[in-house]
Amino acid sequence: MPDLSQNLVHLRWLLKLIDFRAAVMGTVSLFIFTSLSGPHIYIPTHNELIRWNHSAS
Repeated sequence: MPDLSQNLVHLRWLLKLIDFRAAVMGTVSLFIFTSLSGPHIYIPTHNELIRWNHSAS
């Protein structure tokens, strides 16, 4: 009987992992779709920010 209960516990965790994976994939695909359809946003790197701050002073 312990084997059956262990199998059920593993099955529950497996189903939770599958649900989590599907939710993450849906979020990622939604982010990609919305980022491709909207205007592009430029995000400067850390080095560019430092150069910009030094040139302003």
